[in-house]
Amino acid sequence: MNYKYSAEEKQIIYNYILREYGQVDHIIFLSNEHIRVPIEYDILVIKKQNLQILMTFGLGAFKSHNHEENTQERAEIFLELPVDWDFNKHENMWPVHFLINIVKYSYSNHLTLKWLQTFINPSYFNKSNKIAGFLDLSWYGENSLECKINNDFFVSFYQILIIDDEELFYAKTNGIRALSKFFDDGKSRIVDLNRKSFVK
Repeated sequence: MNYKYSAEEKQIIYNYILREYGQVDHIIFLSNEHIRVPIEYDILVIKKQNLQILMTFGLGAFKSHNHEENTQERAEIFLELPVDWDFNKHENMWPVHFLINIVKYSYSNHLTLKWLQTFINPSYFNKSNKIAGFLDLSWYGENSLECKINNDFFVSFYQILIIDDEELFYAKTNGIRALSKFFDDGKSRIVDLNRKSFVK
């Protein structure tokens, strides 16, 4: 089975993204070789005044085949990157690969992506101490949290917050919700591989 939005669903989601997140600067089109799961999606790049948003577009078509979940929720996910992030540099492509890996994990494990789920990368991001990311609610206003398609399902929008090895250990010890509070204190959510740990 191939998971993809209908033409109508795709237009609804795209218009929602334009309204709540901003104009799409360009699209990173993914080949079947990149995706390796039967979900048709690409990655949008949305340029804001002081940051760029890297967002999946099409992931929300995936309906979990885990019957125990029994949920109408589906998800698109995104990262915030510095405004001058250069995707032409090989070392700057890891956010794209991380998004792809999360999608693969979701499909392979029959999971609907949800708030506070944590994903550990196989290696550190670009030789930094950052190793994982967790899903948090969007901060782009109350209307940016979810897009209702019809009576069958709605699509939630989750931001991936990148964390280091010490923060990951803190989350394992104290819970991911406790860690998430450090990011709710007005701190920047833009990816910064050089930022100091919040739990030191």
